[in-house]
Amino acid sequence: MTTIQYQLQNITSSTKHPLGFIPLLGLTATPDRADGLVIKFDTIITAITREQAVEQGFLAKTYIHSFVDATSRDNKVDILSDIFKDYHQIMGRGIVFVSTKAEARELSARIVEHTGKMVACVVDVNDSTLNTVLNDFSKGEWDFIVNCAKLGEGIDIRGCDTVVIGRTVGSYPLLNQYIGRGARPDSDCNVIELVNPLTDNLDTTVVVGIPESHTLYYKRKGKWVEREFDYTTVMNTSLDANAFV
Repeated sequence: MTTIQYQLQNITSSTKHPLGFIPLLGLTATPDRADGLVIKFDTIITAITREQAVEQGFLAKTYIHSFVDATSRDNKVDILSDIFKDYHQIMGRGIVFVSTKAEARELSARIVEHTGKMVACVVDVNDSTLNTVLNDFSKGEWDFIVNCAKLGEGIDIRGCDTVVIGRTVGSYPLLNQYIGRGARPDSDCNVIELVNPLTDNLDTTVVVGIPESHTLYYKRKGKWVEREFDYTTVMNTSLDANAFV
């Protein structure tokens, strides 16, 4: 980010070091940025993969819940309301991402109506108010935080069991950030996503690979039907290593 680049410049220009330069180590979860900015380091080292980070306990295992939304409607409040009404008991506490401020406000009211949960809608709030909400969420005082563009990047809070992605996401770094809100090793990392087989929006498996579990939900005669994905891999050297059954 530009602010970080300015800080690096100030540090290197105002501090004397016996080596004649300032050794700096930078860590990032998203080296590929959607905003086109570059990371100005002399050497970039690619460390462990996300799968390895999960195996070693640095990130939580992911449990995906994919809800089919086969409509072309832009407003997702109705389907998200149905999901919260029928499945809030598996969510714990979490963060909800939608596309617009209007959706965030309407959905927040619907969640309270259907579940009785404590919901914070963080649109048109200043940084001080947002930080207070996040701190209170970590303390267990809020069940859900609903937002459209406030919490996608740069936060790390305790107690986020579920991430609800109630919008189309076409950017891998952005999707990675959304999922990352629930990926702390002290979280359950449930991801609830809307999927549409007729569009090219990204799904959670693009980021996490094969999850711990993956359930598909779709409506039939007004009721949700659940199906489990089977990720059995064919391990045969005579076959393509990417083949699945």
